[in-house]
Amino acid sequence: VVVVGHFQQQSKAFDLGAVSPFATHGLNAGYAVMFFFAISGFLMSTVLSTKYEPTAAGTLAFYRSRFIRIFSLYWPLVLVLLIVPPFGSDVRAAFQNASWADKIAYVTLMGTDWRLVLPEFPKSHSQATLPYIQQSWALSLELSFYLLAPFLLRSWKAVAVVLVASIAWRLYMIEPRGQFTETLRYYFFPATVCFFLLGDAARRAPSRFPVLMSGCAALLFLAISILAMVGPGPWVYW
Repeated sequence: VVVVGHFQQQSKAFDLGAVSPFATHGLNAGYAVMFFFAISGFLMSTVLSTKYEPTAAGTLAFYRSRFIRIFSLYWPLVLVLLIVPPFGSDVRAAFQNASWADKIAYVTLMGTDWRLVLPEFPKSHSQATLPYIQQSWALSLELSFYLLAPFLLRSWKAVAVVLVASIAWRLYMIEPRGQFTETLRYYFFPATVCFFLLGDAARRAPSRFPVLMSGCAALLFLAISILAMVGPGPWVYW
């Protein structure tokens, strides 16, 4: 859905024609990214409860695994973009002209969401990500979650507090006309951590409510999800 969504943007820019809405099944790329965060939260909650011990060694092993998972793909991709024409000249120029804060974000991915939000608020700071891989901002949120996960996800009370605070932030940032505030509600980690934690809640809930593991419950939630995404209503951009 993310790929189709970005292709749709390019097709408009280059007048290539519209992409059928059936290609995204009623979703848009923004929904898909947040669903990805929820799945990530579910997965990290699962591995921390089953694979990694709540010790310093277990936490270090978790961090090592996440580091390899992200940067074994990201750094080679950046290297290719720096070298291979026609991308190389654009990427090298962007790196050379960037501020030191942006250069650090290019290499480490940490703080990319803050760089997107703060320097030119309320507009997004487009130089926070390298050309051709602007979607890497989502990896910054993943890394922020990974840093917190071994401590946060081991306490349901901490999860509940942060989840409520994140949702409250999203509600507070709704503009008077109900419009979507991209910088503070889409790129910003405090506004998106709730999706990771909803994934954790989905992992925990069946232990309290076994009925959630039934096929009927799955079909019911699937139907509600589809109606919420494709039906009209003010909640669409929440």
